[in-house]
Amino acid sequence: MSKPSGGTGGKPGGRMVVDEDDPFGIGAGGASQAVAASLKPEKGRLQKVVCPMCEQVGFIPKAALGKSVKCANPKCMVPVFTAEDPAEQKSERRPTRLADEAEAIRRAAEASAPRKRNPLLIYGVAGVVLLG
Repeated sequence: MSKPSGGTGGKPGGRMVVDEDDPFGIGAGGASQAVAASLKPEKGRLQKVVCPMCEQVGFIPKAALGKSVKCANPKCMVPVFTAEDPAEQKSERRPTRLADEAEAIRRAAEASAPRKRNPLLIYGVAGVVLLG
């Protein structure tokens, strides 16, 4: 864990001692303040969240949205993440499949293209006009 060196009292400009096991300082300190997600929905833990690292589904209290959450998967490589509100996620545009997009483009092209008419009808009207 990162600790301020003696004498500076944690003031800016002080040197930090880095633990060799946790060089980024993200170990147990962040996990102790995080809300633990449960594997199954329980009373008071009905808000569904998905870990961005391992994609494990977990359930947390609604009050924990926007706060640090500990992944329900004990083998997760990055077990602490920020829970996002699903209402905010719905406003984002979902990526579409290329096949769906190509089908929509083809339909739009067919709708804007002029319809083919029966050539016999055109020749018949033209013949009547010329002879008549």
